[in-house]
Amino acid sequence: MKPIYLIIFIFFAFFIHSCKTTLTPIQPILTKTTPMKNTKFPRIEIYFVQDYGNKNTGNDKTTDPNGKVVYMGRADYQPYVNKRAYVFTESEKEQLLALQLTFLPYFREQKPTISLKEYFNATENNLLTLFPKNIDGYLKYSQEDDREFFETIIEYQKKPVESIVVIWLDETHWYVNNVFYRVDLGAVLKDRPVVVEEQIAEGTLKNFIRFSNVIQPKLDEGYAQLRLKQAQPEFNNTNDVLTLSLSPERDGSANYVVTIKGNGSLEVIGNTFNPTSNKVPHYKIVALLTRLNKLTFESSLQKKPSGFGDNKQTLTLKGWQNGEIKTLQYEASNTEIPSSVNDFFNFAFDLLADELGIE
Repeated sequence: MKPIYLIIFIFFAFFIHSCKTTLTPIQPILTKTTPMKNTKFPRIEIYFVQDYGNKNTGNDKTTDPNGKVVYMGRADYQPYVNKRAYVFTESEKEQLLALQLTFLPYFREQKPTISLKEYFNATENNLLTLFPKNIDGYLKYSQEDDREFFETIIEYQKKPVESIVVIWLDETHWYVNNVFYRVDLGAVLKDRPVVVEEQIAEGTLKNFIRFSNVIQPKLDEGYAQLRLKQAQPEFNNTNDVLTLSLSPERDGSANYVVTIKGNGSLEVIGNTFNPTSNKVPHYKIVALLTRLNKLTFESSLQKKPSGFGDNKQTLTLKGWQNGEIKTLQYEASNTEIPSSVNDFFNFAFDLLADELGIE
């Protein structure tokens, strides 16, 4: 082979090899599409669902046993949870705290109207007095006749949820609307500009509530007697809900262990990332777990590492699915890693770009 052809051959071989390595998440694709946002308080966040499907595709249809065509939901339904945020200045905080919370009537108890300030100032001694003694009164209503149309979201799995409102006083104090109380935001949001509106997670609000560590604690305010049996939390604060890891091959090789817990805490080990935060926002956890729950955790899809003694890098994905941690593990150099797993790693690194310090 002539030298010039040899050089060209080596160049293209290197190029092809480089293209192949970008398909496997040995190192994350360092793109950043999620802009850094400085969270400001106080703030109001409204979560709602928008359909991004093609409206021109019409509805799905089927044929019943009598041969009659039955039209169903939209054929191309692609729901995503969006967030709309409003920020208040420090001087406007008192206006926000003066908002009146009206106790919902579905618990067959009467409670006086309280201010948002009273809600936030409630101590452990008097907090329980703000809420119903239990949910027995709620359960006396017929599911079919009444509860489906109640505004409270405590039974979110069995009823439509149109929107969720979260009022943040600061990073550790927040109120979720339409759990035990209702607040009217018309006056405080009138003519107020939207500071952020963004698509945050695939799916519906039911799924959002299921995985959100901001919404779930407010469904019982810390009191077991206020929690429906069929609405138990998906996981607790101390559970590892997602781990992405790449073992080192040799000294200095790229390696990482990225772990997210149920409370949003972020732990990062290895030489790949320079984390800028030890916390992951709840809506990013929702987006990650929603995507993760589409993966198939079956041994038939896994290419088991040939052994830890051969000094090969191991790629591991551990995630919370259906009430337990499930694991996928591969040799990082394996070209048979499913595209769905590769896509998930790249999706996660892109979504966590701010927290992991990816430029």
